[in-house]
Amino acid sequence: MTTHTIDTTNSAGCSPCTPEAHQKAGVEMTKDQWRKTHRDFKSVIDGQRYVLQWTANGTGLVPVTIII
Repeated sequence: MTTHTIDTTNSAGCSPCTPEAHQKAGVEMTKDQWRKTHRDFKSVIDGQRYVLQWTANGTGLVPVTIII
């Protein structure tokens, strides 16, 4: 039997943290990191950027804050 682990580090490169923390706080990333994220895993809805990430209830869109 094979066991699988879930990587809870986000694409912005932060240290491992709980999925709930990202759901509440969102994700901070640079414009370059946003640009490098594959289009299948990001979206813009009403001007707000989102990335698809693991959350407490499975995968979900998490808001993104662009930092300099």
